[in-house]
Amino acid sequence: MSKLAQVLSFIMAVILAGCDGAKYPIDDPAVIKIDDRLLGKWGEKKHGHEYYCISKTDDYHYFIAMLSKKKETIDGQIAFLSVIDSTRFLNIRSENEEHVPTYMFLKIITLDAKKILVAGIKDTTLKSMNSPAEIRTYIAGHINSPSFYGDTSVLYRIK
Repeated sequence: MSKLAQVLSFIMAVILAGCDGAKYPIDDPAVIKIDDRLLGKWGEKKHGHEYYCISKTDDYHYFIAMLSKKKETIDGQIAFLSVIDSTRFLNIRSENEEHVPTYMFLKIITLDAKKILVAGIKDTTLKSMNSPAEIRTYIAGHINSPSFYGDTSVLYRIK
């Protein structure tokens, strides 16, 4: 399984299970305006079966649609940026079966016109935290720890 497939599987597991995500985002409300470089279609360079279409919903939020190669929507989530110690994170919101919002976090390692390098936070301690401030403080304390994150993945811009 490619690293991208592993990250996508992790994201989809969090989205589908819902309860595995944190109860709170890093910021509430969102305070960082969108980065236009994230907008567009992104996917695995070769043999990708799915891709992401990231669009702007307002000045602070994205809609991330996961689409099949047949352009059928598989899933979609609202996301927004947060910054901790100059490191950018995507807060990706989903809902569990009871429609309670949960969040997963992707660290944006690099972002340019052609690719995005990300790593998901894999530390499950976040799901037991009780406020955005607690989430922020915990991430800040582990921000430089490689074991805090899952494998990195690269998404390439699709023309």
